[in-house]
Amino acid sequence: MPGERIKYLLEAYFQGTASDQEVNELMQLISQDGNDESMHQLLDNLWNNFVPDGQIWSDAKKSALFANITAKTASRQSPVARRLRTWHWAAAAVVAGIIATLVFYPRQNHTSTPSVVAAAQHHDISPGKDRAILTLQGGIQLDLDSLQDSNATAYGFSKQQNEIVFSPAEQQVTYNTLTTPKGGKYRLTLPDGSKVWINAASSLRFPTAFQGNTREVTLTGEAYFEIAQQATQAFHVKVKDMDVQVLGTHFNVMAYDDEATINTTLLEGAVKVSRGAQSGILKAGQHAIADKQGQLSIGTADIEEAMAWKNDLFIFKACDFATVMRQIARWYDVSVIYKGKIPEGKYAGVIGRNNNISQVLNILRASGVSFEINNNTIVVE
Repeated sequence: MPGERIKYLLEAYFQGTASDQEVNELMQLISQDGNDESMHQLLDNLWNNFVPDGQIWSDAKKSALFANITAKTASRQSPVARRLRTWHWAAAAVVAGIIATLVFYPRQNHTSTPSVVAAAQHHDISPGKDRAILTLQGGIQLDLDSLQDSNATAYGFSKQQNEIVFSPAEQQVTYNTLTTPKGGKYRLTLPDGSKVWINAASSLRFPTAFQGNTREVTLTGEAYFEIAQQATQAFHVKVKDMDVQVLGTHFNVMAYDDEATINTTLLEGAVKVSRGAQSGILKAGQHAIADKQGQLSIGTADIEEAMAWKNDLFIFKACDFATVMRQIARWYDVSVIYKGKIPEGKYAGVIGRNNNISQVLNILRASGVSFEINNNTIVVE
């Protein structure tokens, strides 16, 4: 085994500086026969030598968390798990699990010891899934999770598992609204061929055909757009009192009512963001932030963090605790109650959105915060 190379790759992954190519190379090396002992030693060294922000973690705490990650990931069932031996899959998952667990800590010292979430042993909450309600202009509501693919054509669209596709209407144009609940997400292809990924607790109102020189949709919540290029028809996303205008581009808009800002993040192309008398042109890699005081600012975006939800991840970089819990609440369809003050400090970390909520809370508990699951309510103690 190329020991020095895998050591470099592990450290780069652990520190969050590995490229996509390096991550793929690392996972391939992990899956190869004969690497078990060396891999375990390298992982153990990374684990034992990590000191989050000056804190000293006890050996017992480290061992318990490491065993918890290994036990959970080794038991997962997936095509990869079936192809690889248990340890190879566990090792690959432990790499990601270490990143999730160890990087996720508040940027301040904690003296309290987190308690065990006893209720989680009896009542767990599964992650969100592909589900949405389509409301037609006449008021008919279609549960897309239960609607048979073959029956969709009767309502003017086609359905393919977790996506619905509209072709331009040949008759009168009507308006539909696609709504995802908490714990839901969905994909939509608009009549012009533009694609939209809609996050949890969001809605998109759109026409069955785009006519004239403007294409316009209205968004609440969060969605990622890949807009079909049409030079004669500008595309507009209306978000509260803001307008995002594009011709053909890829961008994300986050506009939840319980968030302090509306964030428009541009991945490719160019967009014009307008709010009242203020406006600005975004270039790829930039974002526009509109706050509740009416200010609009443009700056460099963190694409990885903005697009995490679409890639089935939570990625937090210097986020306050309440922001972390709002995202978790939307995805797991839970309420969050704080028994005391909201924990202070800034949190950074990566957690998979396909985990049950108890696994996510186990990761967060490493920062010194205690939780309890009561039905669909998370109590922060």
